[in-house]
Amino acid sequence: GNFKLNGLPKGNYILLVTIPKYADYVELFELGTSEIHDFKKIHLSTKAIILQEIIVRQTPIRIKGDTTEYKADSFRVKPNATVEDLLKELPGIQVDKDGKITAQGQSVQKILVDGEEFFSDDPTIAIRNLRADAIDKVQVFDKKSDQASFTGIDDGQTTKTINLELKENARRGYFGKVAVAALNQYYNSQAFINSFKGKRKLSAFIVASSTEKTGLNFEESSSYGFDDDNVSVDEGSGTIFITSEGEDDLGTQSYAGEGLPESLKAGLHFSNKWNRDAQNMNGNYLFNKLAEHGAANSFRQNTLKDSLYYNRQNVDRYSDKLRHTLSGIFETQIDSSSWLKITAKGHAGIFENIDHVESEALTAENQLANRSIRNNTNKGDNLSIDVNALYRKRFEKKGRTVSLNINSKTYQSSHKGYLQNESFFYLNSLQRDTIDQHKTNSGDQHILSGRITYTEPLSNKSFLEINYSYSNNNSSIKRLTYNKDIDSKFSVLIDSLSNDFDYGVHTHSAGINYRFNEKKYYFSFGGNIANTHFNQTDVVKDSSRKYDYTNLFPQAVFNFKFNAYSNLNIKYTGITNQPTIHQLQPIKNNNDPLNILVGNPNLKQEFENTLQLGYTNYQVLNERYLILNSFLVHTSNMISSSYIIDPLGRRIYQSINTDNGYAVTFAGGYSIRIPNTAARLSFGPSLNYSKYSNLINGLNNSTQTTNFLFRINAKIAKSEKYDFYATIIPSLNRSISSISAAATTKFTNYNFNTGGNITLPAKFEMGTDININLREKVNKYDVNNNVVLVNAYVEKRFLKNEVLSLRLSINDILNQNKGYDRFITPFYTEEKTFLTFKRYGLIGLTYNFVNKGGKVSTEDGTIRL
Repeated sequence: GNFKLNGLPKGNYILLVTIPKYADYVELFELGTSEIHDFKKIHLSTKAIILQEIIVRQTPIRIKGDTTEYKADSFRVKPNATVEDLLKELPGIQVDKDGKITAQGQSVQKILVDGEEFFSDDPTIAIRNLRADAIDKVQVFDKKSDQASFTGIDDGQTTKTINLELKENARRGYFGKVAVAALNQYYNSQAFINSFKGKRKLSAFIVASSTEKTGLNFEESSSYGFDDDNVSVDEGSGTIFITSEGEDDLGTQSYAGEGLPESLKAGLHFSNKWNRDAQNMNGNYLFNKLAEHGAANSFRQNTLKDSLYYNRQNVDRYSDKLRHTLSGIFETQIDSSSWLKITAKGHAGIFENIDHVESEALTAENQLANRSIRNNTNKGDNLSIDVNALYRKRFEKKGRTVSLNINSKTYQSSHKGYLQNESFFYLNSLQRDTIDQHKTNSGDQHILSGRITYTEPLSNKSFLEINYSYSNNNSSIKRLTYNKDIDSKFSVLIDSLSNDFDYGVHTHSAGINYRFNEKKYYFSFGGNIANTHFNQTDVVKDSSRKYDYTNLFPQAVFNFKFNAYSNLNIKYTGITNQPTIHQLQPIKNNNDPLNILVGNPNLKQEFENTLQLGYTNYQVLNERYLILNSFLVHTSNMISSSYIIDPLGRRIYQSINTDNGYAVTFAGGYSIRIPNTAARLSFGPSLNYSKYSNLINGLNNSTQTTNFLFRINAKIAKSEKYDFYATIIPSLNRSISSISAAATTKFTNYNFNTGGNITLPAKFEMGTDININLREKVNKYDVNNNVVLVNAYVEKRFLKNEVLSLRLSINDILNQNKGYDRFITPFYTEEKTFLTFKRYGLIGLTYNFVNKGGKVSTEDGTIRL
């Protein structure tokens, strides 16, 4: 046919020609004033011919709302690679040697598979055992609470989460692997199987190891309590963090690289959906057993006014822990407008620790102040139950909802042990002190809370949320210490070291929040007013203390989308942190007789303001991304610490409230694929600054801590040929004390990491990684802690699709590895070396199996097996 269009104004145009069964024809052209543009003959090709010749390039990264989505097949990994291997290829995601995942500058706390919990909160199970070729999409997002997801109004509670969306053919049949590796006294064996049938998932695994590959060392989110260390900076990651005391719960933090572990871990996972997804269930069982031998040497430089005070300590430890954990989720759609979700998790465990500690204290003049030799034994058990029920209902008017959440938590622990100690004091005259005591401790915590939330639409774009909640938190802790009687039996109660203490916190809270949604942006703001009643009871002294607080908890969120690949997010929250019962209990804890902890029943709560600013920008075509994240934390009435050095050189400390504290964190990342190459370059800074106060011998001390590091990473890879990388991380660290110029600490560290692998003929592969740590000395007692760590392997693959592999690996070829940590706190700088794995080898055999049966019907999409 012939076509003619008249009267078009001057400008740029697109011509689009479409005919059924033919490929679309598109041409861009410019039309001037009074100009005739003749396309002459336009030749169209049939779709059948085009499909034979076209090469489709899919977009590797997409931003969908608050979710960054990676198309897994766009990133090449070697055959039989795991999800962990895949994540290392994705821009904006880093996975360290222990399996810790960082996405967009934040620690990933949860891994989902098809949106469902997978083996509870141990992400290493999923990323190290699921196959990369089973994954269709990897989605990274801040998972909102169930309530916020339902109402659409942000409540400030988010968890950095990765969701692994399976390919359709991976949802049927089974796949897994079996691996056995051993040499001399070292072994590392595992088996993992997944059986998927539609929406039903059934998985099981077992890991037995005497190496660092325990599968137990993924770091969870930071805890929110304070001990005497308060705030410190990890020299390796540059992270400022807050620590809390408490029993090791044999969770995913149970092995962090210190000591020589021997572990057995096993688990079962089941999930399914029925009745067109109206009901679904998710269940997990985990068994953990971890035995560990640890040894450590530490040197601590304490801060005093215009002087220093030193401690040396040698520790030899044996520990054995066992835990059973059950968790489950059941969700049902009651009718077309209401849902019920029940979540339950519980564990039961036992533990035993044996510690042998030798320590000494030195004055600034290097004079011996005291020394001690002590043995601690501890044996006990713990139990935890957490049940949550959430009811949600939508009304006929769009946006009008009501939800009710009820939660019950119970935690119980008990343990007993013995303390034997011999101390010598040298400052004035030689004195000797011995301790031989039996200790029993037990604790209970019961929390019952409820929250009701109502949302009302004000327009198509704006919503109002009204909520009320109540929480009843009752804790008790009993610590009893006994001396021997004349018959050498532990029956004489020591009053100063014994106490029975109850702590109750009851809170009523009401709030209102407003949210406005636009296509390019949304914002919400509001807050809660809460009245909290505290009741502390000293059962032994028959005394109590009651007090109340009324607080305002403001929060605001603003999110702006510049386009589909660029996003700005600003968030503010205000919360309170309550003192723990361990900090409040008014007794001495002499487990370390040279460092005595005293409880403080007069502690008050602190208030924490957090401002977060984040910016993300992706350029998909050139595979460039830019991520900026910053946090500002201000804490008023902060729970900090006070310590004194008594005339015998002992350190006596307790928690106190101090002035305002500040912490600032900034992290950035930029990555780009170098044009016309297989190389990628990424780099970014990380800055952490904090300012906190404490009391030292009755004097107010303000400590400023700064850590700056810059990460540069280069990577080049060619599928099934080679894969090489290099990383350089220089870091600067500084700590300044207001009362002591001598306590000022400055040092620089350099970390170089390089390695890779290359595929050789006859299905051979060899690889290596080299890690060089150069650490500047900080005082005259420091020794050379530089390390050059070299690991290597050679692997031969067999059978069709290379599903069988034989590998010889050597860890720490130069036999230089040493465990090392350096910490900066407001009170001291500490260097610590500890027992860890040195040179060893493994010979391993791994078999990957896949059986993907079944077909997908083209009529209704149902899986036929």
